[in-house]
Amino acid sequence: MPDSASEAELVEQPRIRPGQGLGPGMALGGFCGVIAILSSAASSHAMDNQYLDIISQIIMMHAAAFVGLGVAHGITGSKGIAFAMLLLFAGVGLFCGDLAQRLFVGEKLFDFAAPAGGMLMILGWLFVFLSGLNRMMRG
Repeated sequence: MPDSASEAELVEQPRIRPGQGLGPGMALGGFCGVIAILSSAASSHAMDNQYLDIISQIIMMHAAAFVGLGVAHGITGSKGIAFAMLLLFAGVGLFCGDLAQRLFVGEKLFDFAAPAGGMLMILGWLFVFLSGLNRMMRG
């Protein structure tokens, strides 16, 4: 039993604060959502281009995923989910950045940028999967 009110507060504090991790997920999701809508609008109105369609689709899918992963991270505090968001954001940036560079500049971002981005996205989703399995196993 705690001796003072301040010790009682320390004992009663939850390990994971509600909302922890939600901010980064919402920020990444919002940023990706803006880029996805802009690239979709450019593809529809300014230039009909396959690269813009792919960029828009990949980024929009991940925008929603970042918001959901932010919520999951806020609830669980999982380091695996936080790492997955980092891998996914880096992967989306490399993959779509390479496509944008090819479209607007006419050359690759660097050799193997798109495949490296794709691999980072695969690893990110693998970490989401493993974090979910870990959570299920722990109950």
